[in-house]
Amino acid sequence: MDTLWTRDFKLIFGGTLISAIASQAMYIPLSLMTYASTSSIKLSSYIMIISMLPSIILPLVVSPLVDRAPKKYIIVGLDYFNALTYFFFAFLTREGFVYNHYLLLALIIGANGAIYQIAYQAWYPMLIPQGHMQRGYAVSSTLYPMVMMVMAPVASFMYKYIPMHYLFIIVGVLSAMAATAELFIKDQGRVPGHSMDLKAYFSDIKEALAFLKNEKGLVNIYTYMAFSSGVAHAGLLYVQVFFQNSLILGVTRLGFLTTAETLGRVLGGMLQYKVIIPAKKRFKITQFVYYSYGVLDIILLYLSYPLMLLNRFIAGSMGVTSATLRETSVQAYLPNKLRAKVLSFSHIASSLVMVVFQYLGGILGDSLGPRKSMVLLSSFLLIVAFIFISLPAKENAKVYTATDEKTLASI
Repeated sequence: MDTLWTRDFKLIFGGTLISAIASQAMYIPLSLMTYASTSSIKLSSYIMIISMLPSIILPLVVSPLVDRAPKKYIIVGLDYFNALTYFFFAFLTREGFVYNHYLLLALIIGANGAIYQIAYQAWYPMLIPQGHMQRGYAVSSTLYPMVMMVMAPVASFMYKYIPMHYLFIIVGVLSAMAATAELFIKDQGRVPGHSMDLKAYFSDIKEALAFLKNEKGLVNIYTYMAFSSGVAHAGLLYVQVFFQNSLILGVTRLGFLTTAETLGRVLGGMLQYKVIIPAKKRFKITQFVYYSYGVLDIILLYLSYPLMLLNRFIAGSMGVTSATLRETSVQAYLPNKLRAKVLSFSHIASSLVMVVFQYLGGILGDSLGPRKSMVLLSSFLLIVAFIFISLPAKENAKVYTATDEKTLASI
């Protein structure tokens, strides 16, 4: 039967769902506690910076190994390691908040996540049946917003009433459950005919560099996404601080703001699942979304709360649209044997830019405040979109029209 929902896809969906719940259960309370305990945007940003540092080095080091190794066992092993890490920090932090403990946690989880993300992004397309690429990425793009929509208010509640070391235990159990579900996936994610030695390792890296050298469209897209990720991470911190410092808004309303955005992502993802967008229209839609998203971010913190909710709902629906179209196109464009290595360069670029933006964003936020800082960075991103997306439209459009033959026949 021609269906997206094969046994393997159901299992990766289940494992990803549990991992997403664990991630959200930890991220919001950790971020809120750090700022509440330090009262500094800069110190809060250091936690994020430390978590990103491994992504500057590790993706390039491990990507040739990931491309040649069974990706299933990398993912499963890292999930079990995550569980053990959280159990250890539950014990370590039982006496209360110590800033250095959380810096160490951020470094370990960041290193784990840097490898995990490369392996997952290389494995996931292999588990999507041919002809269902857009639907497969619509599912993954919808999954995380659905979890965020539910978990944002839940995580805010947990921050208020559950000690952090108990949250670590909960997240550790969830990580172990995700790993166990992924153990039963049959497709191990191994590319046939790939053995590994030192010569092959460096040959793989050279091959990926040569591929990217001739693919200006991919480089443009990855460059924009690196800046977009940097601005987005700084922006999240600005929004959080703006709400935490407001006597009217507060943490609970911040949770519902996140819910509004993720509801938009869920509905946008459902639309992407039902409606297959022709490849020739992807690039124009993506450009429209990038500029609209930038304007929405610029005005966000100057709106009344009801309009903030509407703003984030629209931004969420647009965001998932551009993400699904981009991943559908890029993953169809990349050869299987080069996927992890090429993605590693994207992750390195994103991590470098995010580290810089977290550092500068923290200083900027403490100096100008969250509102002006948000306007400044979002305006900068609009300029980046024009330079790297709109000006080289011909090269970029070539990537966005990529698709597998079966999907092409259906549209």
